Amino acid sequence: MSMMDMSRLNRMHLPFLSNPDVLHMGLNEVREESWLEIKSLRNSFKNKIELLENFSHEILFENYKFQSANIKFFEALKTYLSTYYEDEYKFKNQFIDIYLDDFSSQINSSKKTDLELMSSLIPEDILILVPESENYILRSAAVFSPSNWDLKSKINKSLDIIHEPVPGYEKSLSTKVNSFLNRLPASRIFERFNWSIYPSEKLFFHPRYPESINKTNELFLRVERQTFRKLNDSSAIMFTIGVHIYPLMEVLKIKGAPESLMSAIKVMPESIKIYKGLNVIEKTIKEKIYYYLSAK
Repeated sequence: MSMMDMSRLNRMHLPFLSNPDVLHMGLNEVREESWLEIKSLRNSFKNKIELLENFSHEILFENYKFQSANIKFFEALKTYLSTYYEDEYKFKNQFIDIYLDDFSSQINSSKKTDLELMSSLIPEDILILVPESENYILRSAAVFSPSNWDLKSKINKSLDIIHEPVPGYEKSLSTKVNSFLNRLPASRIFERFNWSIYPSEKLFFHPRYPESINKTNELFLRVERQTFRKLNDSSAIMFTIGVHIYPLMEVLKIKGAPESLMSAIKVMPESIKIYKGLNVIEKTIKEKIYYYLSAK
């Protein structure tokens, strides 16, 4: 692999390179310092600020009956940022200063709930899962980058109910997901990836606000990096989603990416293509891949 290919690959998450199957757990353990991707996702901060002005009623839901979980996760997040991003985050009484390459902000913690505060500190979306019997329930969430789903309809529901629209989830993943979450050790952090291709680079891809999507003639690979973390003194789980968006034509420049992407689309069940919206643009995707391969 050339130095250019290696450089691009190091900046991109391309899950289909290692596994063409989109309906699988694909869990990887990560070290604590790699829990969040503060710097590579820093553009998401601007998206959050813009959305808070007009869509706060769609992106923030907090169940105060489970506030103790949010408090504990904020303390864990504060410790993490102070340890691994001490130059970028300064905690001074009720004020928190953020210094990134092209983004800076000062946050007054006294004016925010714990969920709002956590969401203001990191670029990832945050979902707090609380156990009930053998299931985990989504009790609080701050979702600024939905991949064509509506948070309002998911809050206070179990993961099984939340994933009912996903073809094959109940048969292939439900038992595995519930078992993993119930057995997740507090000392370990895991990640997994989900991906699709969209005709827009907008982070806020909400089904009730199509006018905000701004579709283009270009195609973009949209990759969700999802992480799972449970605290020592809590059975609740902090589930984060960091959304990376790459122009498809840039992705195709990676060695092996055109062939792997074509293979992933070919083996993908039609029901999944429809669910992801790929059936509408599948022909265009394949044409771009064929064009790129023929031009090499």
